[in-house]
Amino acid sequence: MPPGTSRRIVILAGVVCTALGLVVLTGWQTHQVALVRVHPDLPAMHRNTAVAFLLSGTGLLAMAFGRRRLAGGCGVLVAVLGLLVLGG
Repeated sequence: MPPGTSRRIVILAGVVCTALGLVVLTGWQTHQVALVRVHPDLPAMHRNTAVAFLLSGTGLLAMAFGRRRLAGGCGVLVAVLGLLVLGG
C-alpha cells in the first residue's frame, strides 16, 4: 500500500459512518421512512444504532487526525450505549 493509504481508508470509513448516522437521525426527526432504512427490504435502523454510527465515525475521524482523547471518549460512549441496550 502507498504511504497514507490506510489513513485515507480510516477517513473514508469515518465519513461514511458519520454521514449514515446523521442521515438516519435526520430521517427520524423529520419522519421520513426512506431515510431510516438502509434498504427498502430491511427494517428501519433504531435511533440508538444511528447514534452509535455517528459516534463511531467521529471516533475514526478523530483518530485519523490525531485527536486520541476524543477518539477514546467516542469509543467509551459507544461501549456504554451498547451495554445499556444489551442490559435493558
